[in-house]
Amino acid sequence: MPNKRRILAPDTVYHITQRGNNRVAVFHTDQDRAVYLSYAAEYLERSTVKLHAYCLMGNHVHLLLSASDPEDIPELLCALQSRYARYFNLSWHRSGSLWQRRYRSIPVESDSHLISCFLYIDMNPVKSRLVTRPDEYAWSSYRALALGESRDILTLHQCYTNLGSTSKGRCRQYRSRMDEFLANWRSIAGLN
Repeated sequence: MPNKRRILAPDTVYHITQRGNNRVAVFHTDQDRAVYLSYAAEYLERSTVKLHAYCLMGNHVHLLLSASDPEDIPELLCALQSRYARYFNLSWHRSGSLWQRRYRSIPVESDSHLISCFLYIDMNPVKSRLVTRPDEYAWSSYRALALGESRDILTLHQCYTNLGSTSKGRCRQYRSRMDEFLANWRSIAGLN
């Protein structure tokens, strides 16, 4: 049965999650992650798609994307996932599908929802117990958004830039919100 066509709107932000087929690892090494990001950068440069946040986990990817031409999003994702799968299969002497058949795409409805998406994406490595603090994980947007590290692949969303009038102010506000977000999550998860 064919997939139902996605309804996409211009300049809407989408939280994209793409998992490995049968939840297999899609990244084994930092080199794999670097290749994925370099491919993403190439495709982003050639389209209207903007990447606002990301996190590359072992068996899945989180992306926060928008585009003035919404059809560019599925085109970019298809090209990126196909090219990366070819690289990964060749590098790791495997064959077959790397990715689950269809990525998950959730439209972000409000600024508060968008900030929550930023925080959720960047706290994924903590939630998965890979690190104790999000700044310890190199493969997410956290260091750019909270510490001001350069990430050419990112386009700062207006919702993020509204956090402060200066880069330092935005970073400080983002760290503060992440601290609160993590405290709430740890309390709910019984980790305090």
